[in-house]
Amino acid sequence: MSLVEESKDIGLWLHTKLDGLMVPSDDRTRSAAGCFEISMEHQCAIAILLEAQLYGSLCSLARSVFESYVRGCWLKYCADESQVEKFLTSGVRATFQSLIDEIEALDIDSPKVLSQAKNAGWDLLNDFTHSGAQHVIRRNTETSISPNYDDEEIRSVVRFVNALALICGYEVYSMGDSDASEAYAEFIDKVSQFSADS
Repeated sequence: MSLVEESKDIGLWLHTKLDGLMVPSDDRTRSAAGCFEISMEHQCAIAILLEAQLYGSLCSLARSVFESYVRGCWLKYCADESQVEKFLTSGVRATFQSLIDEIEALDIDSPKVLSQAKNAGWDLLNDFTHSGAQHVIRRNTETSISPNYDDEEIRSVVRFVNALALICGYEVYSMGDSDASEAYAEFIDKVSQFSADS
């Protein structure tokens, strides 16, 4: 399966899995699910951009996928009621790292996966989002100013986004009226389907 087909398959699978799911209508659930849904929508957009070979725009959205996921987790697991209300009315004035720190503090025995992901690629994701030097460098060849992205780099970005979209899908599913423990294996299996041949 090509990377384009894989990405489209993930978006379609998530839509099918989540369509019609009933979730509580409280502010916490709706705001967290909204963040996760934004990440999943960006994943679908990235699949379209990948197929059209619009790699600059594709890379620019990757940071937004990660940020929406982290904000969704913070709203779901960490924010108190007043913070949820403030998020919905005027936004939360916290650093991105502080949101990650709060999420990671919930499980002191687990590796700091979010911090590791941020540390591994944050500078490059920022550069892509804000048209920095690294992004501009990838728009130059010896003879022209045009997209010149490394295939493996694009593959890594798309796979990162695809994995986050599946995780976001599970986060939404677990808030719904269905048995999340059964679905967990399905979501993990879907992640492993494309991770096995990376």
